[in-house]
Amino acid sequence: LETAPFTFTAIHEKKRQKFVTAGFKAPDLRTVVNPVKPWSETRVPAEQNNSLLFVGRVGPDKGADIALEAARRANIPITVAGTGDQLESLRDKYTEAHFAGWCNRERLLELAQDARALIAPSRMMEPFGLVIMEAAMSGLPILVTRRAFIADEIESIGTGKIIDIEDIESIAKEIAYFSGADSDIRAMSEAGYTRGQEICNSYDSWIDAFLNIFEEKLAKEPRV
Repeated sequence: LETAPFTFTAIHEKKRQKFVTAGFKAPDLRTVVNPVKPWSETRVPAEQNNSLLFVGRVGPDKGADIALEAARRANIPITVAGTGDQLESLRDKYTEAHFAGWCNRERLLELAQDARALIAPSRMMEPFGLVIMEAAMSGLPILVTRRAFIADEIESIGTGKIIDIEDIESIAKEIAYFSGADSDIRAMSEAGYTRGQEICNSYDSWIDAFLNIFEEKLAKEPRV
């Protein structure tokens, strides 16, 4: 592997670093960040909305239960988009929440138009965070755990806050703050909509990145 002519790619720099730290010996290991297409081509005016949105598998790995409990403590409406093995039990427990089930992109756009922020409290490592970026680039502020590799970038461009999934009460307080800080919500919404493309690829730039790798390798290797 140390002398193999292969090029390996990772979807985030932190993912590449994990391979390196683990001892992966490939000499050519590069980062090509995922492509993202936002749900909305125009900015969602999140500052005019009041509901929290969770999108993902409704199971312990994605933290739907964390989102629901924090929203309940903050007394903020929440919509859950997705299905999973916890769906029925959580629907029974959190009767005040709206459960939208599985949603295609068109339905997610409809839900996003009424959302003030997206919450992504995953318990598992998220090597990128596609839903997070789709929401942010549509204009939704983000509440995100550090388990999503994209979290630091979300915070750095000013489109969201990092939350501690071990502290439900602190998440509830952050949600409550989001519910009243209209000017901050608008600033985060505009930041995601205007700057989100700085931390991901478009479909065109993603294709170009791989074409560049292929062309580079074809130039190095003899053609058959």
